[in-house]
Amino acid sequence: MRSLLFLLLAGFALVLMAGEVDAGKEPVWTFTPEIPSSPEQLSATISGDGEYVIVSAGRDSGRNSDGVVYLFRNNTLLWNYTEGDTAKNSLISENGDYVIVHHARAQCEMDPNDHAHCPPYFSVFRSENGTPLWQMEWNVSGSSRVHDITADGEHILVSGLHLLRSGNGTLISNYTLDINRGGSFAISADGGYFVVAGYAIQHANESAEGKITFFSKENSTPLWEYRFMPIRNSITFQGPEMHVSISEDGTFIAIAKGEGHDCNGDCGSSKIYLFNKESNATVWEYTPTDGGTFFNSIAMSSDGQYITASASDGKIYLFHRDSNSPIWVYDAEEEVSQAVISNDGKYIASFKDGYVFTLATENKTLLWEYNIGISIEHIEMSTNGKYVIVTTQDTVYLFENMLDDENIGEESPKLEEGASNTEDESDLCQNGYIKMADDGCNQCVCSEGEWSCTEMDCEPGDINDSGWIPSISLIPALISIGLIALRRRY
Repeated sequence: MRSLLFLLLAGFALVLMAGEVDAGKEPVWTFTPEIPSSPEQLSATISGDGEYVIVSAGRDSGRNSDGVVYLFRNNTLLWNYTEGDTAKNSLISENGDYVIVHHARAQCEMDPNDHAHCPPYFSVFRSENGTPLWQMEWNVSGSSRVHDITADGEHILVSGLHLLRSGNGTLISNYTLDINRGGSFAISADGGYFVVAGYAIQHANESAEGKITFFSKENSTPLWEYRFMPIRNSITFQGPEMHVSISEDGTFIAIAKGEGHDCNGDCGSSKIYLFNKESNATVWEYTPTDGGTFFNSIAMSSDGQYITASASDGKIYLFHRDSNSPIWVYDAEEEVSQAVISNDGKYIASFKDGYVFTLATENKTLLWEYNIGISIEHIEMSTNGKYVIVTTQDTVYLFENMLDDENIGEESPKLEEGASNTEDESDLCQNGYIKMADDGCNQCVCSEGEWSCTEMDCEPGDINDSGWIPSISLIPALISIGLIALRRRY
């Protein structure tokens, strides 16, 4: 066994010479709009294949507001459009055909009766042309926002609740919805189903009822509703936040109930709910073991098999739809505001305290991380998993993900679908797993269900000062070396 440990340590030294996990990782493209922007006034999103990136930015200064929409194709500016008011909250269809940008309402709020100075609520573009196809004007509706767009871009879900044709704005159907506070929306890839989660408040002094409402495109009334969390006094009601995700065909719906405020003790614990489209009975529910933890985001693979959620306890959770026991829990050690997953469920992208990083879902491997150095506002991943885009207060960064099998660690131990790991996995021992010893210097390997560690005298600055973690893809090679040594010995 000593010879095995010696050879493992030698292997670690070779890996250390190769560099850290994020060595050489740089953004493939960055963009800083010329217009001075502030949080929530710079947004960016990416098409499913990563070919298109839409950026909207602006300065909100009443009648002197200005905003610009930029569309990039393969990192080259295709066109830009100036609206004359702050542009924000951009959307793009998965196939890249349609672009939607919302506009601020500062000018109208200054004088609601002066429609001549009101910008449109939103503009709809075809990606090949920088002139809007059509715009939703202020005097058409008292409040309009596009909540989601189908994968082919042909349909958009607009507050109200209305389904419109993206090409010309014609109405497909209206839907009965009494959710009027804190709504979160998601639509299936073909527009056949959509879900809304939020609160129904009839009068300021009455209770606010939490509700999840599920629709078919063919019916003006909901197929089903799920009710929960009556809040007794809604005067100062601000939560809990709702986050929703829906599978490509609309069969599975995941809801994360997040942090609540001013609920008079009625908010209840943060929780994840999984539904099937056929019924308002939950498939399963998950409540964090720590009552002070709340979920910040929810995302689902296109087939609904995998669900990921980020939480205030610094953890990223991965679930299979067949079990409410996490497949694994990744500890980022700081609050994680958002986590997104690729369509095939193989990759998760997230950020924390200025760092952007991606994980391989197969085995929780950290593929790469990059320190932007300033606060990150938002992250998205192309649905094919090849690109990650993040937005800070004033700059957009585009990264290329590492997708080759070498980085995924195909030979590493795998968990069965729906299997559960303990949340604290520092002592989890599966054959071939490697961890740092408690002294921060020696290395331990799991063999036959037990940890075996090197016993070197370590000086300050040895091995782990840089926070280095070996690539899990090299573990099988190191184990093989050890096994060969053992065979020769015995």
